[in-house]
Order: sequence, then structure tokens, then C-alpha cells
Amino acid sequence: KKIKFGVSVGVNTKIYADNNYSIAPTAGIFIRRAFNGKYAIQADLQYKMLLKNKQNELEQQRVMPMQLDVDPSAEILMENKTAEIYGIKSIHMIELPISFVYRLHKRHNVALGINTAMLMGVKTENRNINNLPKAELGFSSIDLGALAAYEFNISKNISLSVSYNVGFLNLAKNTKVRQLEMNESIPSYRINNSDTEEACLMPVHINNQEQIFFEAPTNLYNTDAKILLRYNF
Repeated sequence: KKIKFGVSVGVNTKIYADNNYSIAPTAGIFIRRAFNGKYAIQADLQYKMLLKNKQNELEQQRVMPMQLDVDPSAEILMENKTAEIYGIKSIHMIELPISFVYRLHKRHNVALGINTAMLMGVKTENRNINNLPKAELGFSSIDLGALAAYEFNISKNISLSVSYNVGFLNLAKNTKVRQLEMNESIPSYRINNSDTEEACLMPVHINNQEQIFFEAPTNLYNTDAKILLRYNF
């Protein structure tokens, strides 16, 4: 067939700067247009989830001591408080990879292409953070990348694909800027933690009763590996 439609299911894995990793599901649909016995163009529409591993599950929610200026309008009067720190639990993305496929052998294909991705949302264990738009947390929506893939044809309708995608854009490039902007809009505080190059503590809700911070990454690239089982009709 010159034109094939199909579905794909599988897993993706990603390694983060803090030595954490992600293994999560991905699924989608695809269309392939063959030009002759050797060349084809393929377009995919895929949903994928990126998850933090269970080993660091406790780091998704923890508490730290802090000092809060209980009356910023008067002289400084710091009161000891406990801050709730929430890290990323999951990341949700939609991808549209378009690849050029070359048939090496009856059962073996290789592919190179570009990948456009959209960041749909970033989730934590806290509802206040989840209700904020991703732009307000400093995340960009669109990414552009490149991919390389190998495909093994198990049968006429089923194939196994292994691919590696490199994202070019830092989706979290504005988190540090948003942190500074939020610092200016809340009462003065001091927290016993220094930001690192990999993450920053973003104040989300600070008052006398509740202190909520989002541990935002300063670097987030859509770079990962996928293993997909494909079925074409």
C-alpha cells in the first residue's frame, strides 16, 4: 500500500538533571506515504506523559523551615513557619513528529525527522499550583526538535520502533524570571534553602496560615527515548 494508517503504543524514558528519571506511557496514531520500495514520509500524532520515578516520590512534597515577615508595613518582625515544597509529579505533552523513512531491508527501516511538541500541563501534588496556567509558572508551550529512529517489521501489519528525540528549546527558561516576579508580590520571607542552577523555589501562596512553594526546574528539554509497538491497517 502506498498509504498506511495505524496506531502506536509504548513507553518513553527521560533522564533529568537531578539524576532522576522517567518511564511513562505514550500512544498515538500515524500515517505513512510510500513513494517507492525504498522511501516514505511518515507523520505521527502522539500523547506522552513524563513521570518522576517512585524512588524520589517523597521529594514531590516536603517541608522546610522558613521565616515570614508577619507585618511588612511596620518594622521587620520575622516569625518561624513551615513551608510546603512541591516538585513536579508529571508532565503532559502532545507531539507531531514528521520523519523521512528509508527501507534498508524487508524487515529493517531507519528514519530521520523533526519533532514539534506542545507542553499541555505540569502537575504537582498541590491543587493551588495545578490551577495556575503553565505560562504563569514560567513554562513555554512549544518545542522543536530532531529525531532518529530504527524500525523492525515483525509482520506485515506489526512493527517495533525505537527512537531518540532531542529537544532544542528550554521549556522552563522563564521559571527564574517568574520566581523573581512572584517574590515582589508577596510578604517578605526567608527560607533555609539556597536555589541551585537546576531548580528554583517559586512562592505560590504565602500568608500567615499557608506557605506553598513550587520547586521549578530552570532547564526542561523535551529529550527522550521511545519504544513503540505499531500496528497499521
